[in-house]
Amino acid sequence: MAAFDFPPVYPDCINEFYSTEVAGEAWALGLLKVAKNDIDRYHFGTFLQLETENKAHLGLLLYKYNLYASLSEDENLNEEVDKSVDQYQDSDSLREFASSQEEFIEKYLDRFQEIQKITPEEDLEIVDRMVKHEEAILYWVETLSLEKIIDLLANPLPEQP
Repeated sequence: MAAFDFPPVYPDCINEFYSTEVAGEAWALGLLKVAKNDIDRYHFGTFLQLETENKAHLGLLLYKYNLYASLSEDENLNEEVDKSVDQYQDSDSLREFASSQEEFIEKYLDRFQEIQKITPEEDLEIVDRMVKHEEAILYWVETLSLEKIIDLLANPLPEQP
């Protein structure tokens, strides 16, 4: 995903949310494929569940504003996913890998908060969920706790190994 150097325009920016969820799914799936152990696999599986559930929630706004025509799940994300996979594989621990993702997550949290500020009240429930989603990921980066992510899930994975 490119840097955000332009102000968000509502409702067009809902497509940004969708694109980030598609990218998040690709990121989590790429990491799942190379997970070093069951605990890491559980973390990345939980991320995949979060990204997928959030993408489904966005369907309500995509429908409301008829934004489906411009959507694609065929974005070329290989380079970004490969970079994260390499960072994970080169890291000595999940903690080290998580720390390497902090700047990236903060950038998206800032952008989502920008969008939240211009969102009409009737759409805030879904947009607030997107902000909570990024806050939960940032909490994971800082603590390695999945608690806030799991709290957002309608269908969490079975107990952690």
